[in-house]
Amino acid sequence: MSDDIEFFYAGNSKDIFKYRAGYYIGLQFIKWLVRQKNNEKIIIEMPREKIEQLALQYLTG
Repeated sequence: MSDDIEFFYAGNSKDIFKYRAGYYIGLQFIKWLVRQKNNEKIIIEMPREKIEQLALQYLTG
């Protein structure tokens, strides 16, 4: 995994109850990706490197 991307991470990955913003952002990204590709299985079928590139695109607008 790329060092500059931590899906579902916002401040402290050990305490998911205190830092939930990353989970929400990750969920919104996944929903966006499925809508873009019109395919619910895209997360399973697409190589992780491609998902990371798309995540950066999503986050940077």
